[in-house]
Amino acid sequence: MHLRPSDEELFHYNAEEYIRRDMEGSDQDTRRRAACDLVRALCKSFEGPVIGHFSQYVQHLLQEYSANRQSAWRSKDAALYLVTSLAAKAQTSRHGVTQATELVNMAEFCRTQALPELQESGVDTLPVVRAACLKFLVTFRSQLPPDMIIGALPLAVAHLAAESPVCHSYAAAFLENAQTVRNAGALVVTSENMPEPQALFQGLFGLLSRAGSEENDYAMKCLMRSLFTYKRRSLSCFGLIVPRLTYIIQQVSKNPSKPLFNHYLFESLCLCVTTACQADSSSAAQFEAALFPLFQDILQRDVTDFLPYTFQVLAVLLEQHRDGPSEPYWALFPFLLAPVLWESPANVPALARLLRAFVRSAGQSLTEARVSSVLGVFQKLLESKAHDHHAFALLCQLVVSLPDALMEKYTRPVLMLVFQRLMRTRTVKYVKQLLVFLAAYALAKGADRLVAAVDGVQAGMFAMVVESLVLADMQKVDAGADRRVCSLGFSRVLTECPAMLSTYAAQWPKLLTALVALIELPQAEVGEEDQLAGAFASDGPAGDHAGGIGSGAASYNQLVFAGKPATVDLSLISGGAAGGTDAKSGLARGLRDLSMRAPGQLQPLIRQADPQAQQYLQQYLSANNVQLA
Repeated sequence: MHLRPSDEELFHYNAEEYIRRDMEGSDQDTRRRAACDLVRALCKSFEGPVIGHFSQYVQHLLQEYSANRQSAWRSKDAALYLVTSLAAKAQTSRHGVTQATELVNMAEFCRTQALPELQESGVDTLPVVRAACLKFLVTFRSQLPPDMIIGALPLAVAHLAAESPVCHSYAAAFLENAQTVRNAGALVVTSENMPEPQALFQGLFGLLSRAGSEENDYAMKCLMRSLFTYKRRSLSCFGLIVPRLTYIIQQVSKNPSKPLFNHYLFESLCLCVTTACQADSSSAAQFEAALFPLFQDILQRDVTDFLPYTFQVLAVLLEQHRDGPSEPYWALFPFLLAPVLWESPANVPALARLLRAFVRSAGQSLTEARVSSVLGVFQKLLESKAHDHHAFALLCQLVVSLPDALMEKYTRPVLMLVFQRLMRTRTVKYVKQLLVFLAAYALAKGADRLVAAVDGVQAGMFAMVVESLVLADMQKVDAGADRRVCSLGFSRVLTECPAMLSTYAAQWPKLLTALVALIELPQAEVGEEDQLAGAFASDGPAGDHAGGIGSGAASYNQLVFAGKPATVDLSLISGGAAGGTDAKSGLARGLRDLSMRAPGQLQPLIRQADPQAQQYLQQYLSANNVQLA
């Protein structure tokens, strides 16, 4: 259990390797780890006697340390390590120890043996012992009382200034992990009981300015987590944070070597952007002034690892512009269309989002030449199984944002491409995105125009679309925004298109049945913790493509704090009317209006629908006080 001279050498001269072994579990073949595994194995079968015997040895070690702190510090380190081995029964990287033995009072041991060491003045005295105490807090964070965790936060902030890389890394690790601990379902550490943001951020950037710790993963992850916890309380510190982040990006872009650090770095920057813009949308201009020179330099030097991140942050900034892109963005626009950029799979998702942001911001002021350029990108993406969903997201943005006359000019060629690809290579993902596009078109341009456009490709083709696509696959559309778009869009097809009561009357009851079935499917609920888990995972978030963080291959990694815009923004349709409409209410009111335009025609068609669908429909009508004529 005792540190060997080789371990001490690692602690002082190769801190990264020491942390990898001590904190991250790469010490499988060490003597210390073998002893730990033996103790845990014995505890499984003989917990009481083993803990009783070893408790006496722990007391002996602590007495040795108390008698001579300066020379017997190895005994204190061994005691902490031994208690960890004895007490931990179940452990995860996300929560630390989740199950501890009841034979050891962890809170009392922490209060008497770990916290007093950290409260001693001089953060550089006995660094191995201080690091062991900080690691103890990290490991048993889920087992300690909330007031003890909160009380330890200022101690950890103070240890960010420690000279020892191991010590200040463990301090950052505790500060980050403490913000994940829950008690009775509620987070223990909140914006209100966190230490003063100025002190924490100064400590973190002081750590990152130390030789050997310029790219410290733990410090940058702690910065990201703290920005998320503080939220608007951190705004007063942005004068310190943003210039420092900009400088760090500039430095590491010269030789990107630590993928996790780089990811947390851009997540932190993105958090600053979104937090400031949520408080005041005009803040985007200040960020653009600070970041554009940096991003232009990254683009000119073709820093491959940073291009996807750069495009994502630019997209977030551009999405704040409601009155059209500013001149620097338009200067960038031709560069984004360069084929060489789109050849890298890592760039595609971020570039597609940035192009969508251009279309959304420019809106009806987009020139025909620029629309043609964007559609050229759409055509390229459509041919790829890996990227066809980005093609449809871009197409949906064009449908929502372009004026009717300009969109109508391109509708038939676009539909020809879409259906040709469907005939060649039909996949479930492709069909789901196609259905969302058709629904979005009905919402943005009108159901009658959608039917006319589809029939313009081939006479009577809309019947085939309903039979082979809508009825067959609409239930597979993903829960959430896409399903809502389909519910509202095909409700309008059912209730606002005259052809549905004449040419396609045979499909009307079937479409009603499929629509009600879609509305009644359970909605998946995703909590905030699940949405953000990727940003805080110990191995980084998963990318959209093979490779992933740390694989050595250029890959796309979604910035969690950049958000993921819906395929169709309902707030942009009909002045936002669609965004506030419940699917059940929308269907009931649409049928009411249709029955007034065509009295006596609906009841016979409704009776041809599935009986279960008729029951649900009657509930919708009753809830909205609708009587059909």
